[in-house]
Amino acid sequence: MKLAAIGASVLWVFGIVALAPGCGSTVVDGGNGQTTTTDCGPMPGAIDCINPCTQQMYGPSCIDGAWTCADPDMSACGDCGPPVGSMDCVDPCNDGFYFPVCEDGSWICDRGMVCGGCEAEWSMGWGNDGWDQAEAVALGPGGSVAVGASFFGSLTFGAAEVTSAGDADVLLLKLDESGQPLWARSFGGLERDDIAGLAVDGEGNVVVAIEFSGVVDFGFGSIDSTAGRTALLKLGSDGALLWGQQLAFEVFIDAEGLAANAGGTIVLAGSPLGTLHFAGADLQCTGDHGIFVAELDSDGDHLWSHCFGGPSYEYVRDVAIYPSGGVLLTGDFRESLPLSTVTLTSAGDYDGFVASFDDAGELRFAHALGGPGKDLGASIAPDGSDGVVVVGAFTGTADLGGNSLTATNEWDAFLVRFSATGELNVAQAIIGLSDSYDLWDVAATPAGEILIAGQFTGSTNGTLETVYSKGSSDIVIAKFNAAGEHIAGCSFGGYNSDDVADAAMAPDGRFAIVGRQWSGPEFNLGDGPHEHTTDGDSFVGVFPGEM
Repeated sequence: MKLAAIGASVLWVFGIVALAPGCGSTVVDGGNGQTTTTDCGPMPGAIDCINPCTQQMYGPSCIDGAWTCADPDMSACGDCGPPVGSMDCVDPCNDGFYFPVCEDGSWICDRGMVCGGCEAEWSMGWGNDGWDQAEAVALGPGGSVAVGASFFGSLTFGAAEVTSAGDADVLLLKLDESGQPLWARSFGGLERDDIAGLAVDGEGNVVVAIEFSGVVDFGFGSIDSTAGRTALLKLGSDGALLWGQQLAFEVFIDAEGLAANAGGTIVLAGSPLGTLHFAGADLQCTGDHGIFVAELDSDGDHLWSHCFGGPSYEYVRDVAIYPSGGVLLTGDFRESLPLSTVTLTSAGDYDGFVASFDDAGELRFAHALGGPGKDLGASIAPDGSDGVVVVGAFTGTADLGGNSLTATNEWDAFLVRFSATGELNVAQAIIGLSDSYDLWDVAATPAGEILIAGQFTGSTNGTLETVYSKGSSDIVIAKFNAAGEHIAGCSFGGYNSDDVADAAMAPDGRFAIVGRQWSGPEFNLGDGPHEHTTDGDSFVGVFPGEM
């Protein structure tokens, strides 16, 4: 899941790289009108093109028979025009540089950067010449940390070496309270396999959902994806497989669709097609775009489950579980969404939603979150009083539990908190300079302290002091008290894109984040720079409860 938007606004930005068309074809680039062809032959060495407005590199195009840097997107220059000469600004907080920002028609370096505030207890990075992406993190007893990732090739963690079997495989890594590897395991076959959820129970057992392709043996016998693309595994605290099962036919589970509580109860959520085959029960889901939620006991046996679907599209984006076994869901829907005894109605386009179920699967409350524009729920967590906190994104004006918020950008973020019975306690906008909405993660302690984390480009402001990114997307972290008041926050990043994929928080406020960074030695979580092994390395960092 995901951790999410800071008291200002946190958003992800993704670059899009167009693949070269087939030989002999001709394509008109809609961005600049230049006609590109594929009659240039192989590139004579590296040709790096740099956008002067962002200082980001992009690949050349074959234009009129020659490899050429096509005209870049200049919109990031705003009303300042392209920078003249060197515009590297010295970073006062780290040994490095950052790109200036366009303000009031001028490129400036003095952005009031504040050093300190967040220093990891420890962090580590990994990567190779293949693909690697940290996707999920969970905290266990004794300060242990479990990490789930995708990878291709070979990686070494202490005495453990893992190698993918074919295409990308799933990596599970267990670390002790000081970041030393306890064990590492890989799962997968010859085709692509992805992590779809990660959780740790009170005994340190690790539960993981894997979306797989082809024929794979995860340790409980050979299974074929034609009979169901999702596998659910439970590993002991030492990494040994305790049990595994294959789920459903054509079940799609979002990367935040798995959670477990201290007692070992497991909850799974996602978007289904067809019949879901759980251990001990089948769940028939009709329609192509509904949602399901299921609770299993510590042995993986079915306790209860539901399928919900309206006339249009519904998506689950996050799931969480109370210590008591109650379940929380958030996501988005169009038109209407029937949830047991309540039917939610969209105020316009997509709306977000929050739903709370008790430990028997009975609906406690549900609310639509949004207005006439597009809105969504991104991440959800229980607080210490059987309430719930949600972060998401909205456009225009949105009604959040009876409180109206207005966005100042194309997309802004929101933070809301509801009581155990569904009454609104906190609702506030989190403002940032981005048009992305593929968001963040949120977590909370039993005392009600809220943590959000994610990424942003430009600056964030609103419920905390302004924070600036150094180049492309940077990482932002913030804590709030139970009343939604900002307590502390900080940002990390270098010249290139640095992203958070997931975050988790312990009852004492200690928290962990995982993600991917492209900034190399400039990337520093406060405990020292990270080594840069390839274009895009994974990382995990653990922070103290007091920021």
